[in-house]
This record gives sequence, structure tokens and C-alpha cells, in this order.
Amino acid sequence: TAYSPLGSQHKEDGVPSLLTNEVILEIAKRLNVTSAQVLLAYQLARNITVIPKSVHQERLRENFAASVVELDHEDMEKIATLDRGYRFTTGDKFAKGGYTAESIFA
Repeated sequence: TAYSPLGSQHKEDGVPSLLTNEVILEIAKRLNVTSAQVLLAYQLARNITVIPKSVHQERLRENFAASVVELDHEDMEKIATLDRGYRFTTGDKFAKGGYTAESIFA
């Protein structure tokens, strides 16, 4: 399950933004969809459940519409090369009781 499939939207130094990544924007422009839809479609194509959060009705519609966005093999490969091992959400906020951040993502 992708808990934060769009990455962190908090503006912190050194935190890469997936929504403004050149590769994602290029694919989105070609397909005439949003960068968020590309990111969600990528996870869905990999059979990963996504849990995007929004309180905006238009974004909720866009998120749902990502289920019909079709990425080709080349798109999937380009997106896969973006992995830098960066964790947008750490387990620190969930580490309670006997859990540690490390054990949550083991």
C-alpha cells in the first residue's frame, strides 16, 4: 500500500518534489493529465493500492480519474529510474508502544 503516493508536499530543504519532477511533468503533458495522476497511475499499474489524501473535490475527481490513465512500458521505465531510495514518510510519527521507526518499514 502506498501511504503517501504523491510524496511529501511540505517545503523542506533538500526534499525532492515528485509533483514537479521533469520526467513526471513530461509524461503528464504528453498524456494531458496532471502529475499527480501520473504518479497514482504508476503505482496502480504496479498493483499497489494508493491512498491519496485531499479535501478538495476537484482533486478527489482527478485522483479517481488516475485509474484510467495508461502508462506505456517506456513511461514505467522512466519513472522507475527516479528511485533514489528517498523516504518521504518515515516511521517516526507512527512509532508508539513497542514499535520503532525501523521496525515499521522492515
